[in-house]
Amino acid sequence: MAFVKSGWLLRQSTILKRWKKNWFDLWSDGHLIYYDDQTRQNIEDKVHMPVDCINIRTGQECRDIQPPDGKSKDCMLQIVCRDGKTISLCAESTDDCLGCHSHYHLRKVVFPCIQPQTKSESLAWRERLEILSVRGKR
Repeated sequence: MAFVKSGWLLRQSTILKRWKKNWFDLWSDGHLIYYDDQTRQNIEDKVHMPVDCINIRTGQECRDIQPPDGKSKDCMLQIVCRDGKTISLCAESTDDCLGCHSHYHLRKVVFPCIQPQTKSESLAWRERLEILSVRGKR
């Protein structure tokens, strides 16, 4: 099993609604695990995305939430779980923004067969279809 993506994200706590910095690992089997820090000694929580996740919201789709001070709503992501839990995340900078690059990785792990949602996903989707059609002609 391998990492798909790892890094720091801000996560809004469920009770006090404060933003906390956590280290996140997205694994190729679909597990999203977050820790206190990058030593990965204390697991805060984990979500098995293909099983537990029913929706991923990004940017302006994120509901009932404001980004941390100095951050853009465009860098926000919400993972909506089957049990009613919503995990609200925010990238630390626009360069790390989940609404672009990492959102693609999450969608690919959680919903591997759905149609593309973004321009970058559309390009990847077309490439994948071309590869499959070439293989089918052999």
